[in-house]
This record gives sequence, structure tokens and C-alpha cells, in this order.
Amino acid sequence: MYKYFTLYESHVKHVKYAPWKRVDIPYVENLDNRAKGTVIEDVFVVNFTNSHGNEGSVIGNIFRFWRVWFLFGKAFGYQGYPGGRNVVAILWRGKEFLHLRVPGPASEYLAIRIRHKEYEYDD
Repeated sequence: MYKYFTLYESHVKHVKYAPWKRVDIPYVENLDNRAKGTVIEDVFVVNFTNSHGNEGSVIGNIFRFWRVWFLFGKAFGYQGYPGGRNVVAILWRGKEFLHLRVPGPASEYLAIRIRHKEYEYDD
């Protein structure tokens, strides 16, 4: 028996560690990033509109410890990174949502909430 998740209906917020240290940048936030994807076994694949308004994707592996997951992978669709940029995130799985925290540049992190639906299948 295998499990997989569909991911949809995301919400993104950029959180600054020190908001007084830098100028605000107009990011794509809230529901505007339109992330959708899947988690099949330990593989994470999501397509979205990134913070700068470009189409992007994340492909990576999930390591699970109960409801806490760790994501290691590559993010594509960012200028200056034709081979993708490394991404690390911590996730925790709630009843309806996956909650992600992704470290970002310039003393900030992304707080992402994405709705999930779990399925099981036999091989």
C-alpha cells in the first residue's frame, strides 16, 4: 500500500527576520502563486508562480519523521540559476494543510500553506 498527496490552493507570505534592515520588494504573495503538485512516496513535485512572477517548480525528496517532513531538492525558474537552485525546507503536515518554512535571501523566509489530499493505492 502506497500513499500519495495532491497539493493545491496555496498561500505564501514572505517574513522578514529584521524588517527595518531593507526596502520592501513587491513579491507575488497570498493566493497569487497558484502552487499545485504531488507527493508520491518520498518525491515532491510542485509547479507555481515564484516570488518574482515567473513560472517555477520544485523537485525534491521528502524525509519524514511522523508529521514533520524535511525537503531537499532544486527550485527552477529563477534568473541566474539555469540548473536550478538548491532548496531546503521544513514542513509539518496538518489535517488539511502542509505548512512549509523555506529559508530565503535577504534575512527572510517564506511561510507557505498548501492544502493537501491524501490517497492510497496498491501496486
